[in-house]
Amino acid sequence: MDKHPTSYFTQEDLKEFDREGYLIVPGMYSEQETSEILTWIDELASRPPVVGKQMVYFEDDLREEGQRILSRIEKFVEFATELHRLVYDERMTGRLAELLGETPLLFKEKINFKLPGGCGFEPHQDIQPGWDDYAPYFISGLLTVDPSTVENGCIELAPGQHKRGLIGERWKPLKGEQLAGVKFKKF
Repeated sequence: MDKHPTSYFTQEDLKEFDREGYLIVPGMYSEQETSEILTWIDELASRPPVVGKQMVYFEDDLREEGQRILSRIEKFVEFATELHRLVYDERMTGRLAELLGETPLLFKEKINFKLPGGCGFEPHQDIQPGWDDYAPYFISGLLTVDPSTVENGCIELAPGQHKRGLIGERWKPLKGEQLAGVKFKKF
């Protein structure tokens, strides 16, 4: 395993990760840093889409028929210097390396926008689009920059379900019997 200068997790943290399938790390970035990150994201979102650069996705606005709103931006690290530094920040990569037991490789980066009028996400597993075709094991690192509340659509995770493997079908949200016994926890 490649050595990183800091051990970020306690043995209890590592046991929790194994048991639950995730770890929550509050306060990894300061309020000032979070404000800067928001500025970088706003700057990226204000750029017009350019073929061959960042990939910009829109969805139908549920409030106004015929209108589209920004839903996500992918493939941006090579075109946004500050966000590149953020994605490769030791505070994130060091933690991921400690959980993986080796230096992480970036498979995919994206910014999800949960704007008013957006659809949100149905229950799913990140493996459903076939990511396991590219790697036998992967970790999703999530950084939230806006307050997450039940009212604005916080993330919901299902503790312990990672050990079940692929639950549903590829490219389809989880429904019905697939969710039997699954309990979601709101963050």
